[in-house]
Amino acid sequence: MDVLFNIGQAFVMGLIAFAITRWGYVHNIKILYLQGRLNRLQFLIGLIGLTLVVSLFNNLISTMMNNVVILVSYWGVRLLAFLGHAIILSLYYVLYARRVQDFSLHGIVGICWCIFIAFTYPYLPIKSTSAAFMVIIWIVNLVLLVIPGSGKPNRYGDVALWPKKKIVKKRI
Repeated sequence: MDVLFNIGQAFVMGLIAFAITRWGYVHNIKILYLQGRLNRLQFLIGLIGLTLVVSLFNNLISTMMNNVVILVSYWGVRLLAFLGHAIILSLYYVLYARRVQDFSLHGIVGICWCIFIAFTYPYLPIKSTSAAFMVIIWIVNLVLLVIPGSGKPNRYGDVALWPKKKIVKKRI
């Protein structure tokens, strides 16, 4: 029964995260746009930044859970953790969708990858699956970091050239 609860919880979290990215698109919030491309440096910076945010958020939730003394506050912390992870998952959607669009693939591939991570995350405490999932996640991230995207404009936008290269003019 726990497996069905975890799958259902991850599914609802994925739907909320997708609704957040849709809301960001409607309200013209650039950080939540699924359109566009990311180069390897932008992806690396985003991955490091989101990893730090997730670590800080998980430490906050862990500290709050250790100090819970009544049932109402326990469920309040659980709800805060759920909503916080949904918001963070929406940022991961954007990160992975825009990176795979740099390869001329549809962004749904990146979103499916994030959903896979969200579905498997509850099982990471199980030692036999933890190592396998972490190896798969590291391999995919390494592939996305090492392989350059398409060097020409594609249907998802122009080449992501950030930081922009400075052109040095020679004096005659």
